[in-house]
Amino acid sequence: MANWLRTLRRWLRKWRKRKSTPPRIIKRWYTKYGAVLQIERKTPGARATLRIVKPQECDFLLVLDYLCELQGDIVGEFDGTIITLRSRYNAAIVQTHRFAVFCIAPSGVSRLVNAWDVDLEGISTSSARATLSAGRALLQLALASLREKELSNFDWTGILEEKIRVELGSPNHRINVTLFEKL
Repeated sequence: MANWLRTLRRWLRKWRKRKSTPPRIIKRWYTKYGAVLQIERKTPGARATLRIVKPQECDFLLVLDYLCELQGDIVGEFDGTIITLRSRYNAAIVQTHRFAVFCIAPSGVSRLVNAWDVDLEGISTSSARATLSAGRALLQLALASLREKELSNFDWTGILEEKIRVELGSPNHRINVTLFEKL
């Protein structure tokens, strides 16, 4: 899993390089407290990437990746699609996504605030609905964070759990948070 963090850090470093093109912004949401930018990210397992921009504070990058794709071994490529096989299947593991928060200073230097493995699907009959629900819950989390004055003590996973419960229509769903890494 250290490979996941290395891949994300490499992707973040590209932002700082002047020669590289900045990531493509897919959509923007503006409020009186700041903005949320949905950013395109082409890395294995990427499901959602949002940048929270608040005046007089560092920006926060929210990253959501699908664990099944992170735990697979690349077998090959077919018509531009990378084919993976899941090599480390464990039925006891209930987490479905890796959720990470990065702080991006005005200089462009980023640091990992925290990363968690979480269950954002629960017992869902539709994988398409679960995929959409996870992305919408992350967006709702980002918009909720804009209303906070200080994000250093923001309860990222607590609010994410509230939002995914609404999206899945399951008021008792638990996201089974496991801390991945803290720097």
